[in-house]
Amino acid sequence: MHSQLRCACALIHSLLFLVAPSAWTAGGLSTPAMAQTWTGASSASWHDPANWSPPVVPGPADAAVIRSGPVTISQPIAVRTLTLGTASGSGATLTLSAPLTVTSELRWNAGIIQGTSTVTIPTGGLLDVLGVNSHRLQTRLINFGQIRINQSTLSIIGTTLDNHGTIALSASGNISREFNNPDRPPATLINHPDGLITATTTNTSNNSIGAGSTGTPPLLHNLGGSIHINSGVLRLEGGIFDGGQVTGPGELLLQTTRPSAVQIGPQGLTADRILFDSMWDALEGPGMLTVRNQLRFGIASILSDLTILPGAEVRPASGSAQLALSGNVFNHGLIDSQNTAVFLGTGHLINFGTVRIDGNPAILGYIQGQPPATIVNTPTGTLRFVGSGRPLLTISRLHNEGLILIPSGGLAINSPVTLHGGSITADDPASVLTFFSRTIDITAPSHLAVNTEFLRSVAEAQNLLGPSTLSATNITLTVQGTSIPPGLLHLTDSRLNIRPINTTPTTLAHITLSGRSTLLSSLPTTARVTFTPDPALTNSLTLPANFSSAGELTLAPPPIPGTAPLTLPLIAPSGFTNTGTLRIRPGISADMQGPFIQSAAGRTILTAPMGTPAAPALILAPGSTLGGTLALELPSGVPAPTCVSPLTLTSALRIPDPSALALSQLLPPPLSPAGLALRLRADPAQPTDLSLILAPLADLASIGGATTPDGLVTGDDFTAFLTAFAASDPLADLTGIGNPATPPDGLITGDDFIAFIAAFATGCP
Repeated sequence: MHSQLRCACALIHSLLFLVAPSAWTAGGLSTPAMAQTWTGASSASWHDPANWSPPVVPGPADAAVIRSGPVTISQPIAVRTLTLGTASGSGATLTLSAPLTVTSELRWNAGIIQGTSTVTIPTGGLLDVLGVNSHRLQTRLINFGQIRINQSTLSIIGTTLDNHGTIALSASGNISREFNNPDRPPATLINHPDGLITATTTNTSNNSIGAGSTGTPPLLHNLGGSIHINSGVLRLEGGIFDGGQVTGPGELLLQTTRPSAVQIGPQGLTADRILFDSMWDALEGPGMLTVRNQLRFGIASILSDLTILPGAEVRPASGSAQLALSGNVFNHGLIDSQNTAVFLGTGHLINFGTVRIDGNPAILGYIQGQPPATIVNTPTGTLRFVGSGRPLLTISRLHNEGLILIPSGGLAINSPVTLHGGSITADDPASVLTFFSRTIDITAPSHLAVNTEFLRSVAEAQNLLGPSTLSATNITLTVQGTSIPPGLLHLTDSRLNIRPINTTPTTLAHITLSGRSTLLSSLPTTARVTFTPDPALTNSLTLPANFSSAGELTLAPPPIPGTAPLTLPLIAPSGFTNTGTLRIRPGISADMQGPFIQSAAGRTILTAPMGTPAAPALILAPGSTLGGTLALELPSGVPAPTCVSPLTLTSALRIPDPSALALSQLLPPPLSPAGLALRLRADPAQPTDLSLILAPLADLASIGGATTPDGLVTGDDFTAFLTAFAASDPLADLTGIGNPATPPDGLITGDDFIAFIAAFATGCP
């Protein structure tokens, strides 16, 4: 009897298909006009024909309708269509201990699907979750077809939904789970590599996954699958991403709190648009979040690594936003803080694009209790600080190879800085760059151009470079201002430009140069520059055209004790005018390759120990004139010279053209009384050596008839002797000089000179 009924039903279904094609819908075959409807008249078993009307158990070609009541499946079942519940809210409870397959359409109006087995939607099949009634999934669902959730909520409770097909959320469609229940396994939605989740909604409503859940692990496990947001926002509360991507013009809203933070596995996640809501600890894990278009944040923390692709943007979603980045950040696009705080944790910010920091504070490189981060600004990167405030940069280290732009209000850096190329410049000449007690290492050609007019409040007493140290190689340094507190800059093979912007008599930094270095400007009154040769380098100091020094230029010995004296070329093509102080220390032979002009206000100080071969030397070029002061600076602890302990500096000056040398002052107090002797070689092709001998001496009564006896050997005796000694013609012999007296030989030659020096250096009044 049953087989006859089944054959009759099959024949009727075939005839309906032939005469009524309108029964098909875009989503698959709709419920046939004549379907098998559950009555439950006999029991709760699906397999009892007495429970169906007509009394036939639905098969693979049949449509089953269950409007209410409990139904149990204990043997494998396959049907073409299945309708559960009613639109008015009546729900059916379907309990599975054997698998159920719906090949065409499962219309779920309301009710519960539960049990220990599975429901399968095969390829080409459809699960329609309809209406605002309760839809509780409590058994495993495997989807290879399509699941449509429109203005409905599918609740996954203590089971798993495996998606290998498509899940389409529209309007306010949601997938949720109950609050964490320790009596049930955690609910899971697994989006496999062949799975796709789509969301289409308006700006006034959201789709969501995991809404209302606080359990762990989170509901969504995106294991290589795709999520496409056609419009609006897809809100995600918790989730695990390990591979896959989020695409589309809509945004993925991460709205989480611990312990349901979004986690990224080793395969990472690539997303077009991400929005972090105002919750902390939003994203973590070992994988990488890659942003292709935009990431907006409220109060968010990204503990995973982050890559921002070219053209992508990271910006706040509101004015009260904060962003904490604790992984490594690789920015090829734009990070725009827009007056919000950005915190860097244990990772590094590697900037290939633009970081725009607006406001104060700007970047704080630490999260409480974690090691601080670093910023690496690559050659293509720009760190742009904007606004009228003075942003604060507090990190472990700033390494710059690109461009750093300082706003009109200035920039405060509270971290060590490495400049390896690139430049630091200011939008406004009045900008202030502040380093707070940190080290600056410059290891490649770089440019630093800032105004160093320092703010005089007590809190900012340590401004640019003070008390910091700048160790630099290959740098163009422009210092505009007159107020660098005492610091020390070490520049190697570098270009130094000092430009005061007013005449306030404050002290500029003490700057040390070595290698092949260049001064790009004259030295103002308060500038102090020391050139220290490096024996391992080719050393020279190039001065600009018409160079003048009103400050202090010191030529210092190498830092290695006992190093042989070095000849230091001073390249001054159009001359070197000294109205300040030129100090030459032991171990340096300064070769002036251009004219050295010292005005009456200038001072040249030779610092030398007694009787050492490392005594300083100043080699003057033709056309040099020496006015002002030529002074001897005694080493610390050396007593003032006396008659019995003269101080002698050998090879102190070399003068190719003695006639061009004008000595307006010999040795000023406190070293006077003093005598100065020039020792000139007879060979005019050789440079002339000048020796300084300091001691009160007995008078030489008459030399060449030009002296006046005065009881002391002073400048008039020196001038007369020099005149006679330097004459080109043979002169009358100087006899009887020294003890023993020089023998007469008819010429003023070396023996007369030696005798004269001996008398000049040892005699006393």
